[in-house]
Parts: sequence; structure tokens; C-alpha cells
Amino acid sequence: MKEAELLFSRSDGFDLVSWNAMMAGYVTNQDGHKALNLFSTIQKSGEKLNQFTLTTAVNACSCLVAFQQGKQIHGYIIRLGFESDQCVSSEILGMYVKCGDVPGASLAFDSIREPDIVTWTVMISGCVENEEEDRSLGFYHRMMCLGVSPDEYSFATLIKACSCLTALEQGRKIHANAIKLECTSDQFVGTSLVVMYAKCGSIQKSYKLFKRMNVRNIASWNAMVVGLAQHGNGEEALNFFKQMRCQDIKPDSITFIGVLSACSHSGLVSEAYGYFNSMHSMYGIKPKIERY
Repeated sequence: MKEAELLFSRSDGFDLVSWNAMMAGYVTNQDGHKALNLFSTIQKSGEKLNQFTLTTAVNACSCLVAFQQGKQIHGYIIRLGFESDQCVSSEILGMYVKCGDVPGASLAFDSIREPDIVTWTVMISGCVENEEEDRSLGFYHRMMCLGVSPDEYSFATLIKACSCLTALEQGRKIHANAIKLECTSDQFVGTSLVVMYAKCGSIQKSYKLFKRMNVRNIASWNAMVVGLAQHGNGEEALNFFKQMRCQDIKPDSITFIGVLSACSHSGLVSEAYGYFNSMHSMYGIKPKIERY
């Protein structure tokens, strides 16, 4: 950005394209404060700005989690009459989500005339990220009533919501819809399903889905280890852990929560000490007392 700043400082007069490019560059380089300083300069100068200027300013607020400034810019956008612009309104929605104001995000969403699948997914994932899973399922039902089909990312997020709520029946319905729309082959959807069924206590279903996966990541292995351990299948959980190591899957702290829980349920005290010590000595994981 130093060369860009040098060229920008030498430019004569006001050129909105250059100012927009500088703002976008600052945001890309994680320097949102400088982007907002440029935006403030444009505002004070009275020069005309456009949708790109506004979306970049809102994006800078999102990156900085600068909620109060984001709300002020939102008000400024309304006064300028840009709120109906799809790109601007979508960026406003993202800012409210990132700043943790789900009711504000919901209002921003409702102001969008024809939300596309990306906008629906931002709203749904924002609810889940902010621990408002029930609200995310409400948006899913609205989506279906309007005939908008979820995509793979939407399904993965909705299934995660069901996991958090241990809402097995709702999860099964969403799974059925994902099958209908041919989205279950996606790795993230598949992993989310394994996690959801395991967390809801449907271990056999979780295992069947796990076996069908072409690519198994650490999250899917953890789902099986933790799920088995939490539902009283300690020995099976430890067998899964051994399979992980045989396949060179590196365990993480979540894996060891399942492993130590399995030892606890199975009365394997000495084995638990061995696994606990191996966390740091073999895998470089520092135990957190509150977790173990």
C-alpha cells in the first residue's frame, strides 16, 4: 500500500475511482481505520460518492466490529437513498451480523426487496454464529415458503443449528431436503450431518453417514469419538481414536475431550493419564483445566 499511498498523495483534484480504490485497498490489507478516515474526508468535502464507496465503508466497520460507526453510516446511507441498492443493503446486513446485533440484522434483511440465496445464508449463519439457532430455523421456514432453495452452505449451517439445539426431528427434515436437492455429497454438509446425529444421540445413523464419506476431516472423526463417549460407548470411542492415529489424522483438543470422557466412562484411569500426558508430549496440545 505504500506505493499506492505515494501515488494517491500526488494526485490532483478529486477522483472518486482513486478514492474508492484506496479505501478498498486499506480494507483488504486490514487497515479499516484508514479506510474510514478517507470516507470521512469524502463526507466532509461534499464530493459525490457512489454505492462502492458506501459498501466499502460498511465493510470496514464490519472488519473492525465498529458497531456505532456502522450504524451512523447506515443512517447516512438511508439519508442518501442508497438503502434499496442490493449490494449496499447486503453489506449492511453483514455488518449487523458481524457486530452481533441479530435483531438489527433481521430488520436490515427485511428491508431487502428480493434477497438472494447468499443474503438468506448470511442471515441464517449470522443467527447461528450469535447463538440464536431458533431464529435461524425460522428464516429457513420463511425461505422454503417463498420457494428459495438452500445451497450446501445453507444446509451445513442449518444442520449445525439443529446440533446446537439437539433438535433431531428438525435435523432429519433438513437432511431429507438436502437429499432431495442433492447437497449431501458436499463435505461440509456431510460432516455437519455426522456431528448432528452424534450430538442428538443417534450414533448408528451418524456412523452410517461417517462410513459413506469419501473424505473425512478432523471434525467428522471428532463427532464420532465425542458422540460415542458421551453416550456411554467408551471402548468404541477409543477404537475410533486408534483408527484416527493409524490413518495419520492428527487429533486436536476436541478429540481429547472425547478420549478422556471415554476413559472416564469406562473406568480406565491409568489409560486416561497416558492420553492426557500424550496431548502435549506427542501433539503439542496444552491442556486447558476448565475443559478437562
